[in-house]
Amino acid sequence: MQDVRSIIERERGQSIVEFALVLPVVLLLIFGLLEFGRVINAEISAGHCANELARYAVIGRTVQQVRDYAYDTPVCPTFNLEDEGTLNIAIDVQYPSGEGVGKAVVVEITYPIEIVVPLISGLFDEGTYTAHGRSTLQME
Repeated sequence: MQDVRSIIERERGQSIVEFALVLPVVLLLIFGLLEFGRVINAEISAGHCANELARYAVIGRTVQQVRDYAYDTPVCPTFNLEDEGTLNIAIDVQYPSGEGVGKAVVVEITYPIEIVVPLISGLFDEGTYTAHGRSTLQME
């Protein structure tokens, strides 16, 4: 009877050791998947934001009007735009003062995403990933 109890107690200790060895790997996988989802969401949002700003610019808006539209309306809802320095909007409007049918409007957006998982953030420069979005439309 004593032997059965000691075997059960040893198996409990084995389970705790196995759990302690496997738990960090499982948590890293789970949080890594969440970070990957955040990065993919930021990439998709940057592309969508660039498309919306290009659509707004192609109807004859100036560069400053497009920038104001980006910061004043929820056209980029994923990004925190309280600090205007975080969202880098490069607008190459190749038409003078909104006139010029056939000219192109190019909108490029970069936005830094902070990686919060410690082991994964070491893979990126300064622990941030930069999401990129680009859209080119032609005035008709």
